[in-house]
Amino acid sequence: MTTLKSQIVLVSSILLCILITLVGITINRVFEDKTLAKEYGIKNQLAGHLNAAAGWQAIERGLGATILGSAEGDTSPLFPKFIEMGKKGDSEVIQAKHYADKLFAITQNHSFDDKLNKWLEKYGLLKFSRPKIARGDISKNEWINLTTTNINYEFNLRNFAFIPQNKQEKILYLNSVLRPKVARLCEFAGLERALVGNTIASGEPFSAETLNKIKRYRSIVDQSLDQVLLLKGQPFTSNDMERAILTFETEFFQSFQSLRRKVFAASQEHEEAIKAAFMQIITSKASFQNYLTRISTDLLNLSNHPSLMSLANGLIEKEEVQLTVELNAVEKLFEKFSQLKKVYIQIRYLDQTGQERVRVDFDGDTPNIIRGQQLQNKRHRYYFQDSSQLPRGEIYFSPLDLNLEQGKVEIPFQPVFRVATPVVIDGKKATGAGIVIFNLLTDISLFLHKAYPKNKLSRRATLCTKIICNKLSAHAEP
Repeated sequence: MTTLKSQIVLVSSILLCILITLVGITINRVFEDKTLAKEYGIKNQLAGHLNAAAGWQAIERGLGATILGSAEGDTSPLFPKFIEMGKKGDSEVIQAKHYADKLFAITQNHSFDDKLNKWLEKYGLLKFSRPKIARGDISKNEWINLTTTNINYEFNLRNFAFIPQNKQEKILYLNSVLRPKVARLCEFAGLERALVGNTIASGEPFSAETLNKIKRYRSIVDQSLDQVLLLKGQPFTSNDMERAILTFETEFFQSFQSLRRKVFAASQEHEEAIKAAFMQIITSKASFQNYLTRISTDLLNLSNHPSLMSLANGLIEKEEVQLTVELNAVEKLFEKFSQLKKVYIQIRYLDQTGQERVRVDFDGDTPNIIRGQQLQNKRHRYYFQDSSQLPRGEIYFSPLDLNLEQGKVEIPFQPVFRVATPVVIDGKKATGAGIVIFNLLTDISLFLHKAYPKNKLSRRATLCTKIICNKLSAHAEP
């Protein structure tokens, strides 16, 4: 009887202990759930205020950039709105700081506290920079970078607060946060890759519009990337997940970034080459304009020279046989001028009928006076018809074409650029006294992309002009 009673007492004691343990476990679980619910509630409040702060600050960022762009400072009509957005953002920051402190008191997570302090440091820089908007003491890019950095730190703090601490949270995090982030990362990395690929295929450097799109895509990619990398080194991250993240970081983050830098460096070099070529074109254009100005001055001086005016007047009023003195005077004038300038392969005076009256050729060393039957009539040539109709003092510039002698294209091919002006005698019709015309050397750097040796120039001219040779010959006039 005593033994049975002892057994009953023992069993009862064991059952009581089990009951007490179960009650204790239940109470502890209730307490943990209550604490966890409180923690989740604080996290939700923190996230809400951080999101709201980031939203107001994003508007503040845009208003500040617009004010800086207009250079109106505190006189801008947008400035009161800018101040208002700053105050609303500050109000949300105060609330976010309050809930961040409460969360740290519960979790004692020093990594969280470190991220909180880093964000508050960036936020302090934002507050310090606001008065500079009124004075215009900060650049637009500096302001945008500063405010964007602050917003990114707010998002980092928010995301860190929701990092999973146990297995259940880990599964929830992987399904609800990590997968969408990886998908978003891949989506916008793909968009960036498409833009870069299309630009490379075009052979052009990145345009400002393309660069802005790439920066926007890259910002989204970086935010998503940060979410993935947050898992690295966390106590709840499995070995397989850790290896997967490290592989991802190496293949995507490092290799892709390295390739991306090379692509942008190549684009920058291309753009600099285009700028250098553009500056070369501007310089060459200015040099060529100066060159033409000097030629125009030479041409006008010759056309108004007393010796030429005397010959032109004599051709209208006298017989040619009576003008030997005048012809000799102009020949010597052209000869000396050709020898002095050394850039005119031909200087001619054509009378009102298009007949060459005085002609001096220059081979680069010695001028040669052309006389008698070698003088040709050019009345049907386009440059005579066009230039002889001009008013006094105006200059005619011909297109670049091949030289014709006796109605045939000169061999070897001789690219020619002509400049002409009418000879006008006071009291006579503007077209009645003919023209003075220069044929210019075209194997100089002002006419070519670069200077070529004469032997190479001859071959180059042959190749470039063979196609148009027949056309010029077909239209040549005797």
